[in-house]
Amino acid sequence: FVLGAGTLLPRAAAAQATDRVLAEAMFREGRELMEQNKVSEACAKFAESYRLDRALGTLGNLALCHEKDGKIGTAWAEFTDAAAEAAAQKDDREAFARKHVAALEAELPRLRLVVAPATASLAGIEIQLDGHSLGKAAWAFPLPIDPGEHTLSASAEGKRPFSMRVNVPKGLGLTDANVPALEDTPRPVVVESPPIDAPPPSSTQRTLGFIVGGVGAAGLLVGAGFGFSAISLKGDRNDRCNAQGTLCDAEGIDKDKQARDAATIS
Repeated sequence: FVLGAGTLLPRAAAAQATDRVLAEAMFREGRELMEQNKVSEACAKFAESYRLDRALGTLGNLALCHEKDGKIGTAWAEFTDAAAEAAAQKDDREAFARKHVAALEAELPRLRLVVAPATASLAGIEIQLDGHSLGKAAWAFPLPIDPGEHTLSASAEGKRPFSMRVNVPKGLGLTDANVPALEDTPRPVVVESPPIDAPPPSSTQRTLGFIVGGVGAAGLLVGAGFGFSAISLKGDRNDRCNAQGTLCDAEGIDKDKQARDAATIS
C-alpha cells in the first residue's frame, strides 16, 4: 500500500505540472488575441487557462476581456472574485479589481424573476436561466446579468415545460421576467376499439353452401331409395329360395345379388 501511494504522488504532481504548462500557453494566446482585437477568442483562451490553473492574474485578465466584450455582468462577478482573492493574498491588485467593480455597477443591468404563486408552490419546480438552475432565494433578487438575449425556462413533473427569450437592454436598469402558471400535461386518451363482427358471407360462399346443401339432400334421397329397393329385392329373393336361404333357383340368385348391390349403394 505504501509503495502504491508513493507511485501515485509523482503522477499527480506531473498532472498538475502539465495543467500549469497548458494554462500558461492558453494565457499567452489570450494576450496575443487581445492585441489583435479578437476579444471573444481571447476570452475563451483566458477562461480555459483559468480552469486549468486558478491564478489571480489570469482571473483579472479574463474579467478585463469580458468587460471589453460587453459582458459586463460576467466581468463584474469576476472582478468581485478577483478583489476577494487579492484581499486574501494581501495582493496590491485588490484596489485595481475594486475600482472596476465600482465602475461596472454604475451601468450594470439586472434581471428579476416574477414567478406565479401556482408555479412557485409546485413540488420539484426547476427554473433555469441560460441552462443554469436558480434556487428560490434568487427568483425575486435583482440578478446582475449581461445585456442581450437570455433563455428562461421552468419545468415540473406533470406540467408542460415553459421557455421564453428575455432581452436585457444595455445600461443600468431592472428587467422583469414573468414565469406564468404551468399548464398540466394532457393525459393520453385511450380509445377502445369496437368489437369486430364476423363479415357476412359472400355471394360465392352462399352459392357453395346451397350446392353442398343440395348435394347432401339429394344424397339422402338417393340413399333412402336404394335402401327401399334392397328391402324389396330381398323379399323377391326369399320367394325364390328355401326357408334357410341356402337353396335358390336362378332368378332367386339374381335377386339376391341385386339386393346386396342396392344395400351397398344405400
